[in-house]
Amino acid sequence: MSRTVVALDAGGTHVKGAAVAEDGALRHTERWSARAERGPEAVLDTVLDRAAELGHEAGCFGAGLLARDLLGAGAAT
Repeated sequence: MSRTVVALDAGGTHVKGAAVAEDGALRHTERWSARAERGPEAVLDTVLDRAAELGHEAGCFGAGLLARDLLGAGAAT
């Protein structure tokens, strides 16, 4: 079984995700509403929930998170 990476792009409108196999093959893609009007913490919850969902569907067994400016400039993290 090849290893799979789950990548997400969290924007103000949508969260886009993809599962990519070790050989570069695209295994799965999704797009969800970010619903940013709920606030940054709720968007972060959406990102984490969708990452877990996508990872499960792709057969991932581990995860890491790299987030840059996810909660906005100056937000406490």
